[in-house]
Amino acid sequence: MGSEGDFETAYVTRSEVREVITAGRRAGVITPDEHRMLQRLLRFRNRIVKETMVPRRDVVAVSVETDAEAAIDTCLEHELT
Repeated sequence: MGSEGDFETAYVTRSEVREVITAGRRAGVITPDEHRMLQRLLRFRNRIVKETMVPRRDVVAVSVETDAEAAIDTCLEHELT
């Protein structure tokens, strides 16, 4: 896969990465959830920042001192993941 040689000239194509991910899934090394996440990550590159960022005025935050239960409640209240 890719080219051999020093780091500056070595490369792996997107197609080759997809093949490795698929092979890992078939071999059971990558779980179905991990496979979906990796596939989405490869598609993520085709998006512009505006499509993925949350405007600052819409950001919901909790204090670093907030306990986990309260943080989860805040996420659920605002329908966040």
